[in-house]
Amino acid sequence: MMRYFNYLLLLVLVVSLQAVASPRLSNPVFQSLSTKNGLPQDIVNDIVINEDGFVWIATEGGLVRWDGVRTKRVAGPDNSLIDSSIYRLALQGTEALWFSVYGRGVYYLDLATQDVVQLEPTYYHDFEGFVQHAETFHWQDDTHLIIALTEEVHKFNTQTKTLERIAKLPEPLLGNSQSIRAAITVEDTLLVATTSGVYVKNINNFEQPLRRLDYLGDIPENLDNANAKFLLLDDKDRVWISTVLGVFVAQKQDFLKQVQGEKEHVFTQVVSDRNVWTLVQYKDNAFWMGTNKGLYQLSKKAGGWEYEHILEPHNGFTEISNKKIIAIAKDESDNLWLSSVYAGALYFGVKSADIFAIQNERAGEASVLTSHVVWSFAETEPNKIWIGTENGLNHYDFTTKKSEKYLYSKSQRAIIGEGAVDKIVPTQSGELFLNTYNGIRLFDMETGKANRPEVLKGGDDTIFDAYGTGMMLSDKGDLYFIGNEGFVKYDVDEKEISSLELDPRVFDINFSLGFLGQSHYHNDRLFFATEGGLWLIDPETFQHELVYRFSELQRGRDRSISSWVIDDMGVLWLAYSGVGLVGIDADTFEPLYNLNESNILLSNIVYGLQKDEAGNIWFSSHKGLHNYDPSTGQIKNFIYGRELSVSEFNQGASLKLKDGRLAYGSTSGAVVFSASQLESLEVGRSLLSKQTAITEVAVDNRVLNQPLKNLSGHHFDLDYEDYGLTIHFSSLAMSGIGKVKYYYKLLNGDRDLRRLNRLGQQNIAARQTGACYWACPSS
Repeated sequence: MMRYFNYLLLLVLVVSLQAVASPRLSNPVFQSLSTKNGLPQDIVNDIVINEDGFVWIATEGGLVRWDGVRTKRVAGPDNSLIDSSIYRLALQGTEALWFSVYGRGVYYLDLATQDVVQLEPTYYHDFEGFVQHAETFHWQDDTHLIIALTEEVHKFNTQTKTLERIAKLPEPLLGNSQSIRAAITVEDTLLVATTSGVYVKNINNFEQPLRRLDYLGDIPENLDNANAKFLLLDDKDRVWISTVLGVFVAQKQDFLKQVQGEKEHVFTQVVSDRNVWTLVQYKDNAFWMGTNKGLYQLSKKAGGWEYEHILEPHNGFTEISNKKIIAIAKDESDNLWLSSVYAGALYFGVKSADIFAIQNERAGEASVLTSHVVWSFAETEPNKIWIGTENGLNHYDFTTKKSEKYLYSKSQRAIIGEGAVDKIVPTQSGELFLNTYNGIRLFDMETGKANRPEVLKGGDDTIFDAYGTGMMLSDKGDLYFIGNEGFVKYDVDEKEISSLELDPRVFDINFSLGFLGQSHYHNDRLFFATEGGLWLIDPETFQHELVYRFSELQRGRDRSISSWVIDDMGVLWLAYSGVGLVGIDADTFEPLYNLNESNILLSNIVYGLQKDEAGNIWFSSHKGLHNYDPSTGQIKNFIYGRELSVSEFNQGASLKLKDGRLAYGSTSGAVVFSASQLESLEVGRSLLSKQTAITEVAVDNRVLNQPLKNLSGHHFDLDYEDYGLTIHFSSLAMSGIGKVKYYYKLLNGDRDLRRLNRLGQQNIAARQTGACYWACPSS
């Protein structure tokens, strides 16, 4: 019995710890650059981004440059770098790219000439013929590069092209097969991380040996916390040491005083149980951490430093066994490029961490929803949400991340749509009206049962068996819907059925879609959608007013306005799937705007208009989520693979929660987010304002010498024999892949030939006589 109890206690403890350690994003969104689309190998060791926006990637199979459209492989002299294990990278401004090759040494690539130069090799002290590679690079200043080799630390002067050794691993460590893992400078102090502790010395005294730094203080030393692997001096003058088991930090001045013997034990442990490979600062007191378990977030709170598990890397729908992230590069939009083992380079939009997804896991854990297809929402209590799906009703708890499930079928032979809950309308008495496959049903939260609403006067309850009723509940507690034989009002309190005497010359149940809600702006009249247009109906007098009539081209069977919202400028916005967004004057109903694919929308299929606290308009589509600012006319798009783990959203599945968050349902679950948190993401503006880069120029008959930079403004002399001119260009933005329109012009004298291009390259078969100028000024 005791053995069973101990086992149970251990099991509970392990499960509890695993639950605490589970990442915030169980299904993170990546855009992947791998062997499927240009990388020579899927193990990525390092990533850096230069001023132009080119992404340089070190892989186990070579060195690659990514320009947002295509990869360019660096072959080296006589293809010597093909299939080489590139280990570490460092940029020398716009002049050169430094890199180390495992077993072969240190090189730099001249970005102006594409020449590859190798530094004089340094061999291992006891392995004849084996060259030490660089573990890390660190710029002491603009002209001095600190190179941490496996057994020595060197300094290279980029002006004099001289290399000198400034530190060597102590003999006891060399004899014990220990190695250097990183080196940086803090003023005149050289700080060296090794597999057996951290060491310091004066960088100007070449003869001074390394001496050990005590960063553990009272913490007992072990093999893991003595195995230091990463060093950083951050923007707030703090010195960081990461190890196989823990991260330590000290103020720079305190660190220097400890080095000088004026202070002791100045380091504080801020992470105690993680194997941290790298730290990247993104705010004064916030960092991204690459660990053996994926990506973490480290931030300083009122009570001290705290860290959270954000995500684990994955390879699409396949889980990868090695989840370590050893390199992180932050782009100009503050999004991240992450290294991985066997998944390539992963581009992660950090704002996707602020979009909470309610989805069934691919890893086979218990499903949180009865179906991944979400049709409706409702809220009846804080921090919980009702979710109507293709198969049943779910009450999701944001705290426990679990759902109570109702009205669903477990049978594999169930009729498609039989368990669908298309709409949820809460009543003031704590029940839910559900629009289901069988008609309108009243759901009792206490019993979990759904039945026809009770009818005491005006008819019988079979009137609720109509399908596709387009129901809504007014402020007075009256339920309006379309019945099988007419338009119906149900008094919820009196349980009385009555007919709506709408003008039969205008309204026919066969061409009506439903009630869209009550407009307080329009004296509490009801919006009503038909196949011919949108109307306002007075619930007291049954008088109607036309709001918007569809043109013959806009009309479609079983299609109409699905949602509406009035912005702060007095414009009534209408979502019409297949047409786009229509903006009309909320008072006169004069048409003002028509937003569609021909101007700023990604799709004409739009749903779920909602206004956030800042007055911006949100809506969903089959291309993602979108935020429209009526005051500026600008739109921001949140798309699959960048911020979202879903792409196709559903009509009717949208809700503004009482705390201001927005919820949208899709064919792959639901997403919930705070609009204010996402407002800072300048997706659209960053692309619109970004100067397009010319990335390569080629002719078919010879190789054109050119720098590995943005070629904008570069002059090429072409011969009359040259033919097949190809110009490659890019927005240099991962977020713009496949969605950027490029405008360019070819000038020859006074001739100006303008074009629009989506491909990122332009082929010109024959060169015009005279001087030609090609420009791609915008994207």
